[in-house]
Amino acid sequence: MAGNKKVRVDIFTQNSPIGKPEPTKTKTDGTDTDTFILANLFKETMNVEVKPHHNRKKQELQELIEGITDECEVYFFVFLTYLHDKDQTTGGVRIQCYDAEISLEEIFDLVKDKPPFIGKQKIFLVQADDPRILRWATKVGGFDGDEIPFPVPIPKIPTDCDRLMMFSTLPQQLSLYLPTARTRQITSGVRNINLTDGGKAVTSPSDNSPNPNDKASLLVAAFDEVLRAALADEALRKEDLLTQTTRINGSIYLKIKQLNTLEEFEDKKFQFPLVTSTLRKQVCMLDYRT
Repeated sequence: MAGNKKVRVDIFTQNSPIGKPEPTKTKTDGTDTDTFILANLFKETMNVEVKPHHNRKKQELQELIEGITDECEVYFFVFLTYLHDKDQTTGGVRIQCYDAEISLEEIFDLVKDKPPFIGKQKIFLVQADDPRILRWATKVGGFDGDEIPFPVPIPKIPTDCDRLMMFSTLPQQLSLYLPTARTRQITSGVRNINLTDGGKAVTSPSDNSPNPNDKASLLVAAFDEVLRAALADEALRKEDLLTQTTRINGSIYLKIKQLNTLEEFEDKKFQFPLVTSTLRKQVCMLDYRT
């Protein structure tokens, strides 16, 4: 069966912060766990082959997005990277490329009022790990000693149309603190998904892999759970993506409540993923199944 031509998904991944060669992202079957989950999810729900881009420099990322000519109805841009936590008081919220930081506004400007994106729905899923959260967190009732707050400035209210963004700084490694008693297997009907980056195969996931959601970022795990629930429940199938973001954050809330039962994170507050939308039409992902 031919792939879905109505939807395009580009995933930009970075396994370690700028200047730190040791990767902090978890892997499943040889590739980034979040990428693995999303590749399976988009293939199974929408018959879309994702386009992964690994360790791209800022200019390369910009050129890749500017070079898109595919005429689609919906574009997904996924960034699995790190928050640039240096001087966040100026220049807006910034995330990391392989060699430099880039602001969210710079990314949005790459598709603003430019063909083939004009009038099309653009979804930005941004997982920007903030490693500081693993070192300290904001306490209820104040701060102790060297502990300082980590809230990320709220991006300005968007003025361009047809855009939805989910933005999370909760680091992927938080999932490793959650109970991992679940032993179920992936119930995927897709036996092989060949992820390629510039024509080079990255991985070939299989159905027999342990459930990767146990080591995924909270945002990606919740995104996967909510979309699969919709796939399995006729009553949820027609929910649009903006409505589903409330379920996604609800799932993350339950995971955070679990973390709060642990001594390391007792009485800690975490910043929930931010959702902003200027979509002018509903995006029901399962409507794009082919």
